[in-house]
Parts: sequence; structure tokens; C-alpha cells
Amino acid sequence: MMILKKIAHKVAQAFRLAQAADKKLSTGIAAALDAKAEQLREYEKSFEPEPPKPDPLLEARTSLAQAGFSAAAATYALRRFAEALKPEPLSHLTNNWRKMHGLPMHRKPASFRRRRKNSGTGKQSK
Repeated sequence: MMILKKIAHKVAQAFRLAQAADKKLSTGIAAALDAKAEQLREYEKSFEPEPPKPDPLLEARTSLAQAGFSAAAATYALRRFAEALKPEPLSHLTNNWRKMHGLPMHRKPASFRRRRKNSGTGKQSK
């Protein structure tokens, strides 16, 4: 009798372990399926058409019309503004340009030569 009781106890314990394993397995499978379903929803969203973006040119035209400006006047004003922002060319500051136009050449100050002499680089350091 004791042997049968031990065997029945072992079988019951095995069933309890199998049931716990089944719960763990079923919850793991359910979680994996939920994650996959969410991935599929996100994938399907990527195929949905995006809402149209507003046309910035159309918005600019309407705002100019509301302010009382024509497109030609605004274009002219923008061109003038862009020209004003351009930096002055530095070609007339080069020695070659100065020499061609009879202006004094740009020479390095004597302090520059003294500094270079003392630094120990170049031919002057010998």
C-alpha cells in the first residue's frame, strides 16, 4: 500500500509540474503571439497613405495676397535682400590688385619679422 501511495503521490506531483509547465508555456506563446500581432499592425500602418503635406508656395502666395503684395514685388524684394547679404569681394585687397592699380602694397609689420626671427623656425634663425 505504501508503494502505491508513493507512486500516486509521484504521479500527482508530475501532473502538477506538467500543469505549471503548461501555464508557463501557454503564457509564453500568448505573449509571443501578442507581440507578433502588434508588429503586424505596425507593418500594415506603413502601407497606409500619409496625409498630404501643405504646399509652402501656396501658403506664401496666400499670405502675400492677404498683405497686399504681388508675387513679382515680393520676388524683387527678396532678390535685393539676397544681394545685400553677399559679402564684398576681397580681390581688391590682394597685393596683385594693389600693384596693378598703383596702390601701396600690403606689407607685414616689422614686429612680425622679429617674432618669426625669435621663434627659431625658417632661414632667419640660423
